[in-house]
Amino acid sequence: MLCGLELPVVDDPLVLRRGVELRPTKQHLFDTYYHAVALETQDTVLITRSEPTFGSARKGRIIHLSRMAQR
Repeated sequence: MLCGLELPVVDDPLVLRRGVELRPTKQHLFDTYYHAVALETQDTVLITRSEPTFGSARKGRIIHLSRMAQR
């Protein structure tokens, strides 16, 4: 079903390296890679509902889902 959405795939070495650099936050590897894509891709923001992911993010371009309702 997800394949039918034809979502873009990012395999940029800079994104992969940034995801590894974010690992000390103790978040799931997928979460760190999603955040890395947001950090390395212009005009991209990670929107998360996860309190641990949001709370441990030390860098910008991340918004908690609860703040989206306020916009």
